[in-house]
Amino acid sequence: MNKTKIVTGGVIIVAVLVVAVAVSTGIFHSMDQPSFRLNGVAGYVYPTSNYVSYISARAGETFIAQFSSTGSAGYDWKVTTSSGIQYLNFTVVSTSHLPGASQVRNYFFKAVQSGSQTITMQDQRVFAPYNTRSTVSIRVSVS
Repeated sequence: MNKTKIVTGGVIIVAVLVVAVAVSTGIFHSMDQPSFRLNGVAGYVYPTSNYVSYISARAGETFIAQFSSTGSAGYDWKVTTSSGIQYLNFTVVSTSHLPGASQVRNYFFKAVQSGSQTITMQDQRVFAPYNTRSTVSIRVSVS
């Protein structure tokens, strides 16, 4: 009986480790759900730290990636997309009139081609692009 409990416990631990590795490597993941809607457009809020997100969109659909930032120290988000995603523009909403105050940045994208697409956002200094503070990868399943 004792050996059965040890073996069962070991199997559970191995199963938990396999799932953890699968999730961390992107083999198994769940789709993120929209955090808000702006005039009917799905919006996703992202942390300003290294992060990987999985979302779904239909071809022709527009969606928003939202980031908060301090707006200081010369950092800005550099946007790179695969050919099936079109980067449209971004808007900045300041939360204060003071220099360096927090901002909310809304980046607008349009899914234009079916398949697995990617968006990479790198928080970099404009004058020193090799100095990336953070990277957010958004994997988009376009149907």
